[in-house]
Amino acid sequence: MSPLSDTIEQCEGWDNPTPHRRHLGDDRMERTRAIPGKVYAKVIVAISMIVLWSLSAASGVVAWFAPRGPRSGWTVLLFNMTKRDWIDLHFWLSVAAVLVTLVHIVLDWRPLVGYIRCITRVRHISPKE
Repeated sequence: MSPLSDTIEQCEGWDNPTPHRRHLGDDRMERTRAIPGKVYAKVIVAISMIVLWSLSAASGVVAWFAPRGPRSGWTVLLFNMTKRDWIDLHFWLSVAAVLVTLVHIVLDWRPLVGYIRCITRVRHISPKE
């Protein structure tokens, strides 16, 4: 079997807690486990955050380089959208990205507090005599 089919087989076993055989040359059985709900939520939120912020940045660049001046909002730019459409799209993508970022902060609150404590901890180093 190819490494890709082994990976697909392993991924398909995540939702099924029954044992399956891995084709690595030996016949040992391994158990798979389900992905915990919080981990799954963190993955979805992280991917959504990357996609939304990227799209927001791209729509902002299009709106930034759009022509300026009177009646420039009615000029068709890309994908049959006007400057005004791109600005509206940029606004709503940014709102969605901020909301997903807030969900990300809520889900990862404890690690965030730990990082901040680690960074802001004052360490007193006594001079060596």
